Amino acid sequence: MVKIHTRRVAHVVTAAALLVAGSGAHADGLRFIGDLPDAPHVIIELTSAQQAELSRAASRRENRPEIALTREQRDELRKKTGKEVRWLFAVRKEALAGDCTCGSYNLGIVVASRLAVLLHDLGDHLGEHDLAAIERALVDRTLPRLTWATSPVASPDSWRPPEVPEPYRGLVARFPADGFATRLTLSAGWTAQALRLAGLPRARDYDRDIAAPLHALSAISAQPSSSMDVLWPESGARLEAEGRVYLVVPGIAEGELGPKARAWLVLEYAQGNLTAAVAVPESGPWLGATYDWEGVSKQ
Repeated sequence: MVKIHTRRVAHVVTAAALLVAGSGAHADGLRFIGDLPDAPHVIIELTSAQQAELSRAASRRENRPEIALTREQRDELRKKTGKEVRWLFAVRKEALAGDCTCGSYNLGIVVASRLAVLLHDLGDHLGEHDLAAIERALVDRTLPRLTWATSPVASPDSWRPPEVPEPYRGLVARFPADGFATRLTLSAGWTAQALRLAGLPRARDYDRDIAAPLHALSAISAQPSSSMDVLWPESGARLEAEGRVYLVVPGIAEGELGPKARAWLVLEYAQGNLTAAVAVPESGPWLGATYDWEGVSKQ
């Protein structure tokens, strides 16, 4: 049986377990008993290469460096926690001084040559290295991108299926799946596309505009593919119907706190302009926005 260190914390892990305060704790932060966190965690050993990487990060004063895990470490965490984890924030206890750990995820506390890996929100989340690789693969900065002065006004909404606000029902109905999946099998009319984008769309639940780089159809370069499947984030899909162009493109969904989520964006264009967008994330509420071009100057 795998032993998970709980240290006076109930078996059910909640965000509140990380937000305790008192003796040996930072206010609104993580409680420690000695060098170990007083929250559910498991211990893994750091490799010599990872220790050297953390030393270099410390010399650059990086408080929360992101380290890739070895296959052995990934297997060990899968065995101990049941979670697939590819990377961790490796943080020293001192770096948490005064910091709130609300919204933390994939967090490991450095304890000499080991990591105490917190179970709270541990999983196969996107890291900064992932985002950089996706942008290198998808983004073509030579594609035209509208400035704020020539962009439409966005009106946002959020919801959880099966409830869909009226302005988005037609757009959601065209999405070739019931929810997020890394592989989509296309329905009739859709064609798979090799994509290049003016910018990676990041649907933020605190922002009005969920498709900021892609206001104009010219911001997307799409070339037909013979595949009937599209894979996140390698490809997308296109449909033309009723005088409009619909595109499914990979993107990111994120909130002010917590991990960034994989997402598909369903985009509707009329006369080359974005009229509506829906973000279908792997977790959390769906996000939508409609776009009003009235009064926007054409350049």
